[in-house]
Amino acid sequence: MNVASAEQKQSRPSTPAWWVRTFCFAALGGALFPVWSLINFGSISTGLLYLRGVRVNLVEKSKSFGTVEAGTEKEVEFTVANDSNREVTILNASPSCSCLLSDSFPEKIPRYQSRTFRIRILTEGKSGGVEESVTFFTNWTATHRLIAHITGFVREPSAAEPASVDSEWGIDRNDHS
Repeated sequence: MNVASAEQKQSRPSTPAWWVRTFCFAALGGALFPVWSLINFGSISTGLLYLRGVRVNLVEKSKSFGTVEAGTEKEVEFTVANDSNREVTILNASPSCSCLLSDSFPEKIPRYQSRTFRIRILTEGKSGGVEESVTFFTNWTATHRLIAHITGFVREPSAAEPASVDSEWGIDRNDHS
């Protein structure tokens, strides 16, 4: 080996191997990704969808209306986010049963904005656990359908407590005022 090549090897700056740089970049990106997602999209899952190329999505895919008595009408809201650079139209909403009613469609969502849609749940004739869904249809070819799930529990209406009246005196024993 000649002296010139030995001197050149010693004068080169030492750079980490490609795998060290890659590991450091991945570690830094992994630490910053949650912050970036929360700032830009409000959630990590929406940030992941964005990185995968999904530009139109439901902010929350499932909602519960809680526990209600049969015959009660409840309402839940679903927000559709448009993270694309063009306007998207929600063409229609198709419920899984006739007990669900939705807003009127079509509805346009401007680029980089979102819209909230109301779904009413009619609980007449229902009892026990309820699991239904609404499919939103869009004009966005990559995300043609968005499926929202609705859950809750419907209990039988409680019977009114019969009044206990002392017939001899006409006194209501349940009146504690």
